[in-house]
Formats: sequence, structure tokens, C-alpha cells
Amino acid sequence: MDALARAFTSGERIIAMSASLLLLLSLLVLAARSGSETGSLTIEAPSESPEPAPSETAAVQTTPTPSPTGPVASPAGDLDFHDPSESDTSAPPRPVAAVASRATSWFGARYPDHHAATESASSPATTRWALLIGVNDHLGGTRDNIGSRQDAEDLAAHLFAEGWRRDHVLLLTDATATQRHIREGLAWLAEKTTNESVVVIHYSGHVKQWYGWDVDNDGETTDEALWPSDNRFITDSEFSNRVARIRADRLWVDIGGCEAAGFADAPIVRSRGVYTFSSEEDEKSYEDPSKDNSVWGWYLADRGLRHGYADADADGEVTVEEAFAYAAPRAAHRTSKQARGPQNPVIIDNLPGDFSLEIPPPPPPPPPNDPPDDAPTGGGPGGDVVPPPDEDEECLLVFC
Repeated sequence: MDALARAFTSGERIIAMSASLLLLLSLLVLAARSGSETGSLTIEAPSESPEPAPSETAAVQTTPTPSPTGPVASPAGDLDFHDPSESDTSAPPRPVAAVASRATSWFGARYPDHHAATESASSPATTRWALLIGVNDHLGGTRDNIGSRQDAEDLAAHLFAEGWRRDHVLLLTDATATQRHIREGLAWLAEKTTNESVVVIHYSGHVKQWYGWDVDNDGETTDEALWPSDNRFITDSEFSNRVARIRADRLWVDIGGCEAAGFADAPIVRSRGVYTFSSEEDEKSYEDPSKDNSVWGWYLADRGLRHGYADADADGEVTVEEAFAYAAPRAAHRTSKQARGPQNPVIIDNLPGDFSLEIPPPPPPPPPNDPPDDAPTGGGPGGDVVPPPDEDEECLLVFC
């Protein structure tokens, strides 16, 4: 009987252990199903060929995963602003330790015409350089824009119409507007430009803003960053330091995005520069689906510059200052009834005179080296200079 009891007790233990294992397996299956349904967002790598490591000393950036958010509806129902920044509360990336001053060989392989472009004082068209960035499409779940790419394309079309060389205008949009491409584009400008250059830098797209973070150790409790298509940010301090390496006789920097004026920090603001921003640092910027542009890009680049409506003095030329004067009040009025408030564009103009985007004609060739008026003329059979014959030698006087 004792043996039978022991066998029965052992069987109960085996049954209990089996039941526990089955319960554990069931829980694991339920957890796996739940994870597949509510898993975290995965940011895919950019769709470009493998690249060598950049030739710059930089800390590895920690890129927060942005949370998707929808557009905020306006009372009028016809303007949007897409601001994933507000729903993304992850920590900012670490500052970049060093800034490259030259484009890498990788840039030369990807953009050979731009890499080979040169500048000559005798050819004014070669002294014009531009980096134009517009981002509509983002990887992962980041909310896309609807008009940022068109802003950059409209500005490029205007520059080309003015005679700017295509190998001097680098246009980065959507899949090509990655963090690396933007960094390389700024390094390209730093390498190519001189003190005689005319430079335009334009960005239209999302702007990341951190509240209560001094990301770049500049003493500010709010910091901003460009938001490339691969969701790897470029902080305002990094952007400013890279722009500071670009030499120019005239520089125009235009930022179109929410909180745009947050980029108006030293050392980016300098003499002989014009800086325009689509909104104040505490304001949103909007897009207009009916125009396929941002509100700022529509009035500044499309209407003001490309179609010439900003030509206030009717001289056939639209300067940057004229374009801003045309676009700023219209953008503020267009967004005046938005629930999040209007956007009020900002300009910082440190340039004496106006910023013209036209290319002047080449300088005239130097005059020929004419002989002086009293130089002897003519020549003998052997090429020797022969003085003219004297008509009356007795008329000469001797000074003594």
C-alpha cells in the first residue's frame, strides 16, 4: 500500500509539472502575439548603397525614435502644420564633437559634377553657390509634409532662371535629404566658397524642438534641430558651426519650419548676411494643401521670387529683401485665424544694400597695352625704331 501511495503521489507531481509547463507556454504565446501587434516603431536605414564611415571625428549620435502624429486642424480647415516634435519626448542626441571642413571622397563619387565645380573671379556665375533642402517624405512613422520639397524646388527653379550653374546648386529632397547628405552639402560649401562667393542655404521641413533641454550647452533651455528624412537630427548648434565655416561676400540663410527663428544663434549670424525665418521661435509654421507648398515657401519662393510679384520698384529684379517684404505680411495674414496662432516671419539683415540673386555680366577685358603718346612709332626694315625726319634743325634750341 505504501508503494502504491508513493507512486500515486509521484504521478500527481508529474501532472502538476506538466500543467505548469503548459501554462507557461500559453503565457509566452500570448505575450508574443501582443508584442507583434503593439511593437515599437522601427526606423529603417536609408535606401542608399553602403557607405564608408564619414571622415570626420564625431560622437555617435543617439537618434530618438519620433512618434507619429496627425496634422492639427485649423478653424478654416485648409491649413496644416505637421509637428511630430510635440509627441516625441525622447532624449536629444549628444552634440557632435568636431565639424568636418571638407566634403569627403564619398561625396565626390555621389555628386561628381558638384565635386568638380570651381570658382573664378572672371566668371561671376561660378561665384554663386547654393544648398537647397526640402523634405516631404520621412522614413518610419514620422508624419510627412506636403509642400517642403516644392519650396526647395521652386527656389532652385528661380536660381536656374537667373543663370546659376546646376553644378553649383545642390538640391536635396526627400530620400536624398538625409543627415549625412546635408552634412556633406555644408562641408562642400565650406570647401568651395571664397570671400568673393554669393551663397544661399535654404531648408524647408520639420523642425525638432526640445523643451527644457540645453542640447548644445549654449545656455538656452529650448533648442531646435533640422529634421532630415532619415530622422537623424542636426542640432541648431551643429548647423550654426557648419555654416560658420562657409566663406562668402554675401550669405542668405532661409529656414522654413515650426519654431524657425530658433536657429538665429551665433555664430551663424554674421556681417554681410541675410537671415529669414518662417516664424518666431515660439510659433508654428503652416502648409497650404491648396498650393502644394508651405505658406512661407508659396509667398517667398513661388510668388515672390519665381513669378516676380515681389518686385516692388518694378526694376525687373527681385531682391531677397523685396521677397521677404512681400511674403512676410501675407504669410502672417494667411495664418491669422489658426488655432495655434499665426506665423510671423523674421528677418535679420546685416548686409549693406540689397541682396541680389542676379548674376552680373563678366568684367570687361583689360584694355590693350597702347604705347605712350610720346613713344616713337614705325620701324625700319630691320624692325628698329626710326625717328621722324626733322624739318628744320636750325629751329631747335639748346637748354643749358
